[in-house]
Amino acid sequence: MYTFIEIMGAADYIVDFGPEAGKGGGEIVAAGTPDEIAACESSFTGRCLSGMDKINIPTKRRTGNGKSISIFNAHKHNLKTLIWTCPWECSSL
Repeated sequence: MYTFIEIMGAADYIVDFGPEAGKGGGEIVAAGTPDEIAACESSFTGRCLSGMDKINIPTKRRTGNGKSISIFNAHKHNLKTLIWTCPWECSSL
């Protein structure tokens, strides 16, 4: 299974929004290659990429309630009739 760091490190370009989640975010904190983001100490993503910080993975995961959010027939830009389903209470969107 890939981790957040492996996925971000393989990206060609990252746009990091923040500085926090939700109402505390919405601004571009950093933008560039993974190496450029890793050099930005004001970016939480950058600190994770550089090894200065880490994301704590919860020991107990939410089980969900059986409901889900779905997108059907998405076809803008490079999407070709994408169908996507995500469990409602098992993720942070």
